[in-house]
Amino acid sequence: MPIEAGTRLGRYIIQSVLGAGGMGEVYRATDTRLGRDVAIKVLPAAVAADPSRLQRFELEARAIASLSHPNILAIFDVGTGDVPYLVTELLDGETLRARIAQGRLPVSAVLDVARQLVSGIAAAHGRGIVHRDLKPDNLFITREGVVKILDFGLARRAVTSTASDLEATQAPATTEGNIVGTVGYMAPEQVRGAPVDHRADIFAAGTVLYEMVTGVRAFRGDSPADTMSAVLREQPPALVLDEAHAPALVEIIRRCLEKQPGDRFQSAVDLQAALDAARAVPVARADDVAPSIAVLPFTDMSAGRDQAYFCEGMAEEIITALARVNGLRVAARTSTFHARSTTDDLGRVAQVLGVRHLLEGSVRTAGGRLRVTAQVVDASDGRAVWSDRFDGDLSDVFAIQDTIAVRIVDALETRLVGGAGAVAQVRRQYTPKVEAYELYLKGLHHRYTTYNLIESLRAFEGAIQIDPGYADALVGVGHVAAVLSNFGFRSPRESRALARSALDRALAIDPHHPKAFATLGWWTALHEWNWREAEELFHKALSLDPSCLEAHAFYGVMCAALQRDRDVVERSARLIALDPLSPWTHGVTALMYNVLGRPADADRESRVALDLRSDSMLGLWCAGEAKRSLGQHGESIALFERAAALTPSANFLLAQLGVSFAAAGQPARADDIARTLDARAADSYVGPAWRAALAGAVGRLDEAFEWCERAYDEGSPLLPFLGAQWWDPLRKDPRFAALAARIGLPPSVTAR
Repeated sequence: MPIEAGTRLGRYIIQSVLGAGGMGEVYRATDTRLGRDVAIKVLPAAVAADPSRLQRFELEARAIASLSHPNILAIFDVGTGDVPYLVTELLDGETLRARIAQGRLPVSAVLDVARQLVSGIAAAHGRGIVHRDLKPDNLFITREGVVKILDFGLARRAVTSTASDLEATQAPATTEGNIVGTVGYMAPEQVRGAPVDHRADIFAAGTVLYEMVTGVRAFRGDSPADTMSAVLREQPPALVLDEAHAPALVEIIRRCLEKQPGDRFQSAVDLQAALDAARAVPVARADDVAPSIAVLPFTDMSAGRDQAYFCEGMAEEIITALARVNGLRVAARTSTFHARSTTDDLGRVAQVLGVRHLLEGSVRTAGGRLRVTAQVVDASDGRAVWSDRFDGDLSDVFAIQDTIAVRIVDALETRLVGGAGAVAQVRRQYTPKVEAYELYLKGLHHRYTTYNLIESLRAFEGAIQIDPGYADALVGVGHVAAVLSNFGFRSPRESRALARSALDRALAIDPHHPKAFATLGWWTALHEWNWREAEELFHKALSLDPSCLEAHAFYGVMCAALQRDRDVVERSARLIALDPLSPWTHGVTALMYNVLGRPADADRESRVALDLRSDSMLGLWCAGEAKRSLGQHGESIALFERAAALTPSANFLLAQLGVSFAAAGQPARADDIARTLDARAADSYVGPAWRAALAGAVGRLDEAFEWCERAYDEGSPLLPFLGAQWWDPLRKDPRFAALAARIGLPPSVTAR
């Protein structure tokens, strides 16, 4: 029976009923001592007589009382006796459930609510408290926009909680296999009655974010059993968002809702860093919905069907031009090409990429003539916003590309920030010679499509010979030279002069080339170990182009080398949000986590990379390393054997295979690989850092440190990765700490 107005509980006088739920009735009351209005949660008499429910009520009181955070409901007092009650701050506003009932929230509002929600649960987790019942009903938004987390009645102080939940009003106990919570918001491990920890709250946060952006629950069925089955076995319907920051938010929600706890964000702090990164991605727009477009690879209509590189290049150049326009979000090349390769359904492509418009077209070349057709489609209704055909000589290709970009801007101008001024932004700053341009496109094709780095370098160098002022081709040379050095195909000494010369020349020609600064920062960090200068170069690149993939990736790898966990999470989140379907972005992220000493995260990202491209050398390397760190030696060996078979010239993969054999207790096979590398060293480069790792793996420490000295002398790009697991056999030796100090790495690299 409700308590009547005027009833006194201790020093509090009841005024009116505010609401009721499974864990109690809530009243507005006056604190007679302090003269302020408060909220009082009273356990109903029938429930108060139940010892288990009374225990949960007292648990909530203790849980909230131990926390002090602006996003967690503040507790003022607790009363026991015949009528147990809890006194909290009085909130003015509405629950998130009521807000969602009015319609889906814009992405900007979702990110704001999410930031506050995660800040609160991070504070709770920091005190060892897991909420276990996060849902829109338990989140309150005040009139000032402050988010408050309510109802810690199901919280557990032990981070290894064992309960799973069905209804907040059911299952009084919290032992393993019992049900205590709300259907549709529980993590799969809760549904199974398995032990849960703070990552169950991460999953629940993902369901709340999903519901905010869609207006519907992520998991739902005709019955509680059907809903629980969906949580265990199904993915929620794909998100379709055409708003600023949308790709980053979609990736965050996807990761929160992973079925396996190890595949989610591993802490609320990591999730908070990803949300901060998503909010920081700058998108200029006039309203909440930003114009967006994906440029699909052009279809080769030439008689010989031998112009794939040219078609890819056509799309690449238009992407580059459109990316300069403020207010227009352009999907990244790799994700776009991958999405297009998986389906002919343009609506599905747009949905996967989170864009409103698509540009598709075809290219036909014959002799010296060129014909290009193109159209922009509104993916929401399939309507062609603009279409045209262009004929000309091959020498006209640059004018055609500019014209297509300008026409797209014209077609979308009413939705673009800057209006007519956007047209000037897409016009080409430099027009290379046609022959150099064709070689440049071949260089891109070999780098991104065939993975043939040697052919890519030759093409870029050929372009420069024809057109020495071609800055993009010079950056291509610098980038590929650095990659060849990083993966041990060429020595740093051989690559240094080539890379530095090309990048310096590129910046002399174009002092505002973001990829030149990013690649130079990469070289400065990994080969010269000048961390401060490298960071300045990365910041310069990002100030010129906040969406520069190379800058985020290389900066993230440097942060991993320096053991800067939060920066790694932020960089990887931005990188994946910008290019979510790229095996390279997920592979680089896996590399960051391997170097950081977080193999479970590296394993997850490398699996995504290999799902996107099964022959990804970076994905195979990082997957093999992660499996070894996790003690899964058989899988690690299989991955490195596969990688070495796909790329026989990659001596570093063979060395890593040897390390995995040693870790698996097969030192003889590791020694066989060491002898093979000795033989190969006569006519190919074998990096001393890999030789050091292999010698250390079989216990030859003096030999290992001799190889480390050679690696130091040549400026090996692998020495910054001393945090990686393959260095563990050397880590306790004093010489290891001295080596780390010489290249400026933090002491945590040695202590890990």
